[in-house]
Amino acid sequence: MIVDEPMHDRVRADRGPADRSRQDRTRTDRARPDRIRPADPRPGRRALLGAAACSAVALPAAAAAAAPAASAASAAPAAPTGSGRAGAQVSGAERRQRARRAVEALRLNFSQDAPSEMLSELYPRRDGDPDYSYCWPLSQARAAACELSYALPTPPRAVNAFVASLERAQEAYWYPAGGETDLPGYTAACDAEQGPHGDMYYDDNAWVGLQEVEEHLMTNGRRGDLGRARAVLELLRSGEDTDPDAPSPGGIFWTQAGEESGRNTVSTVPSAKLALRLHVLTGEDTMLRDAQRWMT
Repeated sequence: MIVDEPMHDRVRADRGPADRSRQDRTRTDRARPDRIRPADPRPGRRALLGAAACSAVALPAAAAAAAPAASAASAAPAAPTGSGRAGAQVSGAERRQRARRAVEALRLNFSQDAPSEMLSELYPRRDGDPDYSYCWPLSQARAAACELSYALPTPPRAVNAFVASLERAQEAYWYPAGGETDLPGYTAACDAEQGPHGDMYYDDNAWVGLQEVEEHLMTNGRRGDLGRARAVLELLRSGEDTDPDAPSPGGIFWTQAGEESGRNTVSTVPSAKLALRLHVLTGEDTMLRDAQRWMT
């Protein structure tokens, strides 16, 4: 799936994160024009999902061609009410319909052929594409499908199956051997030959940890792995900047990729949110202190 940040730069060697030194994991060529990959003209995840959610057609043309035959009534639902007017009210029923269209477009366009349960990074697939999507896009697809599944009174069977497959796919990125800090976590990438590999990004891990907590809360504890969320929090603690002489000290680094990393909102705030939500669930004061420290 195409995302805002250069996800292809997250993988730089054909080895697991624990096998690489800080020196050979530091990129120095990112700004060189000859190393910048041209923009891919293929539609990205946002374009496809936006088209599916806002058009009168249930799915983009490519996805509809791959879908089973449907009746005329189901294949061409009524156009969204007021969608052409800025600031127009959108009914709850229409919002649910848009969400269903978006998740269905995601499932049909980015799911790989069985028996694989992984997602593709780009649509349509071409030679040279990574085997599977990167960790962060998959985690967000999983979050969207889960939200839809639990929001609908009677979710379609295909949506429930999609949620379960994405939960299993997420595990393919888990690297028990650990990275720079020797703690397990989710790597940026995964492929059929190497399994999980690439650097560990703290923001990726925070989002997956939050998803485990969300599922636990939405299902009253029937789903969602709080043990895994705790393990992710330990990894995030290892990514905290503890240098008192650093400018504006504190916060969570973005990645374990050496000098390429910086401290920013996208890694610090989700980490603090995960610590706070786990504190609410467990009552452990250490987690509350983590959240307060990272947000000050």
